[in-house]
Amino acid sequence: MAIASFTKDPSARLDYEIDWSDWLNGDTIATSTWLVPPGVTNINESHTAITATIRLSGGTHGIDYECLNHIITSSGQEDERSIIVQVRQQEAGFSSDATDRANAILLLSEWVQIDVVPTLTQNEIETILDRHKIASTWTSSTPYAIGQMILPPVRNGWSYLVVQPGTSSSVTPDYSQWSRYLGARVTDGSSVPALILEVAGSDAIYRAIPSNPPSVNVYDVRGAARECWQLKLRRVTQFIDVADLNFSQVYEHCSEMVKEFRPIRWPLELVRC
Repeated sequence: MAIASFTKDPSARLDYEIDWSDWLNGDTIATSTWLVPPGVTNINESHTAITATIRLSGGTHGIDYECLNHIITSSGQEDERSIIVQVRQQEAGFSSDATDRANAILLLSEWVQIDVVPTLTQNEIETILDRHKIASTWTSSTPYAIGQMILPPVRNGWSYLVVQPGTSSSVTPDYSQWSRYLGARVTDGSSVPALILEVAGSDAIYRAIPSNPPSVNVYDVRGAARECWQLKLRRVTQFIDVADLNFSQVYEHCSEMVKEFRPIRWPLELVRC
């Protein structure tokens, strides 16, 4: 069985649960103990007949922590399972999408050649990128509005559309159990009304759309690249050819690059509320 992975902010205090029901086969948990590595703090732990839960705090940004759960059942059987807690700092305004944003900025900088005339500033490309945020990574106890696109923190290749607004669960769910059938629905949290997500699309589906890149990402980097090249195109018209700088050729190059990058377009049949 694959080890479940979760993402938390260093300052977050969250519960993590292992469901043993598939292994117990009618038996029940008598005792449950957790072993956590240095750097994260075990605030408390508990268990039911079929689940084991731990509440963690702390951790250092960029470090992955493996936490081991050992159970003994009523019949005397023993077993262990682990979870991986990935500690990632959540930037203001970007929640747990911080890592996605940093990677997207690096890729965008490479695609648009920001240091090549006509140049773009770091602030300009970051502002443009933020305009092309198309999804949010799931975070606990967060209100989501209808029409928002949600991605599980541990990517499973699928995106989820909010079809009924609500607040996400305070306990990190098992993302491996989220449905992966187009049009199926996932109920999350205990708010009234409940937050309902509908499976909207996958990498494979979006690759099948002509001239469309995979959509299961927080940012439409290709769309942002297109806007950056459009800005370069407008900027190059302010120059005239001098010495070895042939701005007519630069203009043609920018024009071709605008055509090269196409923004993500959600298929109409998937964008419904």
